[in-house]
Amino acid sequence: MKIKGLLSCLALIMLLVVFLTACNNTDTNSNTEPSTETNTNTSTSQECEHELELVKGTAPTCTKDGMPDYTACKKCELCIIPSIALPALGHTKETIPAVMPTCTEDGKTSGTKCSVCGEILTEQNTIPSKGHLEQELKSVEPTCTKDGLTAGKSCIVCKEVLIKQEVIKAQGHNDVNGYCSVCGEGLWAPEPTDEDLTIIKDGSSDFIIVYEYENKDLELFANELATHITTKYGVLLPVYDYYEKPSATHEIVIGMASTNSKYVKRKIATSNDFIFDVCGDDLFIYAPNKYLYSYMLDVAKLELFNSESSLTLTADTCFTYQESEYKSYNYAEYLKNKYNAFDANLLLNIFDAETYEASDGTTVIPYRIYVPSDYDPSKSYPLLTILHGAGERGNDNTSQLKNMVSNLFNQENSPYMDAIIICPQCPSNQQWVDTPWGVGNYSIDNVPVSNELTCVVEIITSAQCDLNVDTNRLYLMGLSMGGFGVWDLLMRNTSMFAGAVALCGGADVSQAPFLTSIPIWAVHGKNDRENNVVPYTGTEAMCQAIADAGGTLCIADLKEGYGHNVWDYAGNSTEIAKWLFEQSK
Repeated sequence: MKIKGLLSCLALIMLLVVFLTACNNTDTNSNTEPSTETNTNTSTSQECEHELELVKGTAPTCTKDGMPDYTACKKCELCIIPSIALPALGHTKETIPAVMPTCTEDGKTSGTKCSVCGEILTEQNTIPSKGHLEQELKSVEPTCTKDGLTAGKSCIVCKEVLIKQEVIKAQGHNDVNGYCSVCGEGLWAPEPTDEDLTIIKDGSSDFIIVYEYENKDLELFANELATHITTKYGVLLPVYDYYEKPSATHEIVIGMASTNSKYVKRKIATSNDFIFDVCGDDLFIYAPNKYLYSYMLDVAKLELFNSESSLTLTADTCFTYQESEYKSYNYAEYLKNKYNAFDANLLLNIFDAETYEASDGTTVIPYRIYVPSDYDPSKSYPLLTILHGAGERGNDNTSQLKNMVSNLFNQENSPYMDAIIICPQCPSNQQWVDTPWGVGNYSIDNVPVSNELTCVVEIITSAQCDLNVDTNRLYLMGLSMGGFGVWDLLMRNTSMFAGAVALCGGADVSQAPFLTSIPIWAVHGKNDRENNVVPYTGTEAMCQAIADAGGTLCIADLKEGYGHNVWDYAGNSTEIAKWLFEQSK
């Protein structure tokens, strides 16, 4: 109440001053306003008993001044307004990021705007799209058994297919008397006539003798038989060391110069070779069919085992027809038993070396492929692709077998021996996935598929054309850099693979909802975080994201006490092997 009374007195005094001033200037006309610190509206009768109140002013904006709070009379128009305004705040500048142009969409330069009022301060200019950088996709001519492709085009930058390659169907064989007149492949074998049985005389068949130094008489017989065939029929029989090692003393292969001695057991299953196998006190003769077997048996009995022969064989020496024995023979199992265990060098005896050039001609990938020696084209086989780590990159086509692969084959009753296995090799200074490994996870939106992984998919597709592959049982396995490759292939080809084993890799957690129906066994050592090669938290986060998306098929196998090299554990795990080969789409 005291304040209110004081304000009323102040207002009355001011009105009195105005009135006296007006009286003193009655004889003059002046439009000059007095210089005061307040602006006062005095049009109201001086007799008003002012009832003053505080009126809220207006806040300043980026571009306009504001008004402070002021006092006004509730009854009349009296206002007491301070003469000092609140100055405008000015704009708060914020950068609008530039947008890089793509092949098909325009970009923009950077600009600025006010973060408070949103006013554009610096306009963004349009950067025209670059347009596609085209590359030719070479046409592939069809063969008798393989489909071809028409020519096409794609963009080198964004990988978009501009002209799709169309499949040209395989031509099929042109059968002329059991052989294809186009590619020369033998299609069927007619029952031989007496004339056909003399093919030995022109040297068009191979003779292979496999024996062990256990029976000296049979050793002499094998050499005499080789000499006899060479002399009488003019067939060249050079001697090969079976394993191409100077120190080998137990097995010898004698055959035509065209014989690949390293893979002779596999060759036996499909070639027109005669095989004489000395095992202890038994002699086994293998022939491509019963007719040629009988012929060679007659040669042995009538021309070598006559009264003039110096050979003396034991009474229990036998001649046994074994036409199909090697067709159910697994050469990998034989080597494992002979040397007790596989190492990387011994694997070279069962993995064939191949090279694949990508369809766009940009990438060449060396790879090794294992096909069971008892491969039966009437049966379908699972196909496993193994992606190696960073330390095995190059072009020697051997290093990719260094880690884990021998462990897979050394398992007891290993199911890997009965599968087709592809081991591609990533070129030096390249990666299966172009992302830093120490970060762990990444975004596939920011990391285009690598040329190397694109080539791997083509190799898998090519193998399905050449071999009887069960397309419902395509598997992946990869370690470290290859673990990234496994995740990347799964995320970009969600319906291709029936199961996968990803070892110490990384992935994109945003893609987890697309992997809920794929069985994945993800292995990572918890000590991997300590040396920061590939942090295990990436694998942990990806498996958790799949579970959060409703997936129940992903196994998060985070190993206590293991660092980065969890492939030692996975390679020896019969549990993982059994689980993997049970998966099917």
